[in-house]
Amino acid sequence: MATLKVYNGSSWDTCVGKTYDGSAWVEKMKFYDGSAFQDLYTSLTVSMAAGGITNARVFSTCYAAVSFNTDGNEWASTNAGSLTVSRGQWLDVGTSAEVWIEYTVNSGSLNWLGWAGRKQLTTTRTAGVFKASPAGFHTANVTFRMYDAASGGNLLDTKTYTISAEYDDGS
Repeated sequence: MATLKVYNGSSWDTCVGKTYDGSAWVEKMKFYDGSAFQDLYTSLTVSMAAGGITNARVFSTCYAAVSFNTDGNEWASTNAGSLTVSRGQWLDVGTSAEVWIEYTVNSGSLNWLGWAGRKQLTTTRTAGVFKASPAGFHTANVTFRMYDAASGGNLLDTKTYTISAEYDDGS
């Protein structure tokens, strides 16, 4: 098997994910299309965590939510409503401004900070539920989709979340 080598200015070396663009070595592999260097691999990748977010609280309103922050972090709420439970990175490669997000409620309803339609992730987007009196569960099953364009475009990732909040009035 042959090994691809590149000339680094003084000797031939193994190519390790870099390309010389005419003035400097760049991290991403690129190809020359005859007029400019183009990305060989996609420069935008996302991976939402998915799964369930369930919170319960006694004698106070209970919150359960997921938040996609512009810094690429995904958070869930504590039962008191603060979005401080880390679920990892949703943005793997690229910038959040390159991503648009939308959701479909499969069952139940969102009643905390939901938004309508496809929205650009230049602002943190949060969707969730809260439950207050009477006691019991409020659950929403929601599918989130991330795209690389405001309309149409490539679907980058899709995940389904079950978001549940339970309020117990102590009775």
